[in-house]
Amino acid sequence: MKALPLLVIFGVAFACLVAPGSAIVLNNLGVAGSQTIEVSGSDLDIDVIEVASGSAIIEAYVYDVSPGTTVSVTLSRPNGDIWTGSYSHSVLGIMGTTGNVTYTLGSSSSSHEYLRIFPADSMFWIGYASDPDAETSGVALADLPSDPSEACYVQIPYINHLPITRIHLSTGSSDEIRAVVHYSSASAVSDHIDQGSDTTSAMDWLSQLLSFAGEVWSVIWVVISVFKFIFLDHFLAVLALYESVLIAYAASHSRDIIAFSRKMVRYNERLFTIFFKFIFGIVTLFYNIIRALKPI
Repeated sequence: MKALPLLVIFGVAFACLVAPGSAIVLNNLGVAGSQTIEVSGSDLDIDVIEVASGSAIIEAYVYDVSPGTTVSVTLSRPNGDIWTGSYSHSVLGIMGTTGNVTYTLGSSSSSHEYLRIFPADSMFWIGYASDPDAETSGVALADLPSDPSEACYVQIPYINHLPITRIHLSTGSSDEIRAVVHYSSASAVSDHIDQGSDTTSAMDWLSQLLSFAGEVWSVIWVVISVFKFIFLDHFLAVLALYESVLIAYAASHSRDIIAFSRKMVRYNERLFTIFFKFIFGIVTLFYNIIRALKPI
């Protein structure tokens, strides 16, 4: 029963995370039997019609967007329609522990920050999406892992009859990115778009669940990192620093050796209590998480 409150807290937090701030549904299930193009560079132009006549793009994944890099995005159809956007990755703060991604598509824009524990590049997704409430379809650009409420969505008339066939990606510098583009016949992509709004809701909830799990893991990893830093990597140094400060403080606030000794004993006792409670708190946290998730 003690695990129930923790499970309730996780449930409420997840509910807040996935609260429908947007009705956009990302069509990211793919198409059976599709083909793949993988290219790397600073200026990428992928036209699937040149690869296979009568084909169209299903979706594209763009990887290795390093901090300080902005990727310009251009999507086009055979009739000359063009939509532009961008994706920027930056690191904030002196310690570089906060990352920021900002992306646009057409008149839509989105931006969010994330906890950056390890130096890592970011990635994003381009594909089809729909708005069931407005009964429209179009294209979307989303950070990965994808959260529909933060995706940039542009409604495109007759997108199911005339899908995207060309993607141009450029960093405008020597920074290289990697793109993986999935494509298939135009008819298969049209069916994919038509069926998307009915089949991807579960995938969107799954992607949000994975995103939430990533946030939870980030918090847990910070706790683990602090524990490792203090008790494993630098325990003697931290203890020596504490004792040095303690000796200086006790000596300056004691009238004799007896008072000095009493302060040293009392402050070291407090230190031991703090360390014990810290370790006990970490063990209890993991124990409660395991108990809360065990029924699942």
